[in-house]
Amino acid sequence: MWEGSWRWFIFVPWLQGVDSWAIWWTFVHICTSHILHGIEIDGNTSNVHLKKLITLNNKLLRILQNKPNKLPVKDLYLNFDTLAIPELHTRQLLILVHKFWHHPHLLPTAFANYFTSNSTIHQHNTREKENLHLTSVSKGFGKRSVKYKASKLWNQLPLSLKDYCSVKQFSSKLKI
Repeated sequence: MWEGSWRWFIFVPWLQGVDSWAIWWTFVHICTSHILHGIEIDGNTSNVHLKKLITLNNKLLRILQNKPNKLPVKDLYLNFDTLAIPELHTRQLLILVHKFWHHPHLLPTAFANYFTSNSTIHQHNTREKENLHLTSVSKGFGKRSVKYKASKLWNQLPLSLKDYCSVKQFSSKLKI
């Protein structure tokens, strides 16, 4: 649909004289909210399949900010105080696990027993006892599963961050 770069120029006249806050609001509340819908699952696909979406998102950010092609993409995201699609995926997976531990009532019942802590697997008093259990996987496909990837990411977080009860506090302290 947006394959040809010439089609992006339909936005340029619209952007002339528009308040930068309005442009930021449009991107964050409309575009990002659509990307976040289902990112936990869709973000697990290979980078080859995400490339078109990432490229489209980068182009949109560049146009909305009226920035030259030379500007690094990371600066586009910093200017709008948002995350790139892979980082959004990581963030949403960590929020999923956080809700599982602290607010299970906020999740669908399908997630009631989705994650397992090591302490329920065995009774050994190890440093890893409060981490999530990582099931063994043999292929790259298994490593991209939500259960495995989210558990691995959660296990890498410091304990001080895992202890935040509020989703809002956890999200704000989460640095990806």
